[in-house]
Order: sequence, then structure tokens, then C-alpha cells
Amino acid sequence: KAPQQPKNKEPSPKENRDALDDLKEALRTVQDDLKKSLQKEQQKTNWLSLAFSSRHRGYGRFSRDGKIRQGSDDIDRLFAQAGAANERIHDFLESILDGTMFTVQQPERKEPSPEENREALDDLNKAPQQPKKKEQTDEGGRIGELERGPVKQCDRAIQKCVRSYCRDPSRLTDLVRCQIVVESLSELVMVVKRILNVSAHHGEPERENMNEDGKAESYDLVDKMVKVTCVKNRFDDSEDGIKESGFNMSNGYRDLSLNLEFGWTWVEGCFTFLPVRDWSSAASDTHICELQIRLKPMQDAVSSKGGHANYERWRDLRNK
Repeated sequence: KAPQQPKNKEPSPKENRDALDDLKEALRTVQDDLKKSLQKEQQKTNWLSLAFSSRHRGYGRFSRDGKIRQGSDDIDRLFAQAGAANERIHDFLESILDGTMFTVQQPERKEPSPEENREALDDLNKAPQQPKKKEQTDEGGRIGELERGPVKQCDRAIQKCVRSYCRDPSRLTDLVRCQIVVESLSELVMVVKRILNVSAHHGEPERENMNEDGKAESYDLVDKMVKVTCVKNRFDDSEDGIKESGFNMSNGYRDLSLNLEFGWTWVEGCFTFLPVRDWSSAASDTHICELQIRLKPMQDAVSSKGGHANYERWRDLRNK
């Protein structure tokens, strides 16, 4: 008989809780910067003029519901961008899953000093402490599977624009969409960290970092190829998490949704992604796409048990 493949060990409830905590911690800076950027734009707004203006007007690039919009409100241009970038964005995300878009930095090993050894011995002799949470380490290699999606159908995009977005095409941020399916929450956290490793986020370039001498230095965007413009963590069941993701926990659906903005230019007819720092000067186009990251059991329920068809019926009943 052919040898059976060993089954993957199911993570314990504690390991799942630890992974969820890691996920919230990894996304916290992004979400905080997005909130600060929205508040900054709201402070610039004349509320009286906003009250009597078109429903399309928002706060800078933010819509009135706090969502970062596309750089254009021309629906024909948005579809042209989506057609040009769809497969290339999928290839970019595929390279992140393969581990070729980032370098795993191994911590430098340093010999402990005699003082550190003595302190370690003193700690060992103290009363036993609670075991520390085991950190997930990314050793490179393939993680997850990318499921590529086609460009959103024109009739559904127009329907969504009218039903949900007050006829504002710039709020269509899912013309380019795809999903990553992972086996466990720990894999999901690793995928998120890989994406954030090559990502900036809205409001981040204005933040200054402190160097070792306590002096402010500007944030370096030389290796940042993507901007995170929206985070919906549907694994977060806290009050703030439910409010930010805008969904009902009772329906049982869970995933992580990220809006990612890409910038590119054409060099002698060749499509070339640009780092974030060059978007304002050289990019001919920028476009926001939607990435959903799901666990495999949830993906199976959505794809093979009528989950998406039920969602479409629910969506139409709510006129969304």
C-alpha cells in the first residue's frame, strides 16, 4: 500500500487565541495611522460647506464613511487600470506567498556577557513564572494558496456604485480582487506580516521615527511597494473590531480583508511597479484592489456549500 501522508496537527485553542492576538498586534499600527489620517482630514473640512455639498464630497481621499477612495472617479479609466493591472497584481502577491518578495532576517547571535549569565541564573532560581507565548517564526518558503479573480463585471460594479456608493465610482475598490487561502491562523499571521513587510499605509510617510540618538528621521519608503488603505479584521470580536469591520458576528463569516494600493508606470511599453516614494513624481497610474485572506474551512463553506449564492440573495434583499 502507498504510505499515508502524516496529517497536520490541529492547533490548540490556546494557539489559535495567541495567533489572533498576534494578528491584532500586527495590524494595530496600520489601523491607528488610518484613523489619525482620517481625523487630520476631518479637521481641515468646513462642516457647513460639507453639509450643503454633493454626497460625493468627503475628507480628502476619504469618503464620508471613512473609506479611502480611488485616485480617479472616471469609471472607464478605473476599468482600464483594472484590466492592465489585474494579472500583474496577482503575480506580485504570488511572489509574496513564495517568499521571494522579502528577505527573512535571522537575528544576530551575540555571546552573553558574564553579567547577563549571572542575571539568567538568578532568574532561574526564582519562583517559576507563567510560560511565555511561543512566537511564530517565518522561515521563508511557500505559505497559502492564491485564488485569482477576474476583473469585476461591469453591470455588478455599476449596481454596487448606485446601491451602496451614492453613484461615486471612486469608492469601487474591488474591481481587482483575489483571495489567499491558508490552513491555520498562524499561517494567516505570517502572510499578513509578509504583506506589511513590503507595505506602507496611508498617513505613514508623514510620521517621523526616532533614531538611536533620539533625533527624528524621516520614514524610508524605498522598499515599500504597496499602500494599505483599509483593514477589515472579521476575526476581531471586540466592540471596536466589530465597528471597524462593519459586519454582524452572528452570521458566522470570518476573514481578513485588506485594500492594497499599487502604483505603476509604463517604460517602453513594459508595465513596471513603482515604490511608494515615486508615486507622486513618476507613476502614471495608481489603483486600489481588494485582498481577502480566509481559512480553508471557511473557503470550503463559501465555495462548495452554497455560501456565496446565499450571500448574493442576502445582499440583494438589503439592496447592496
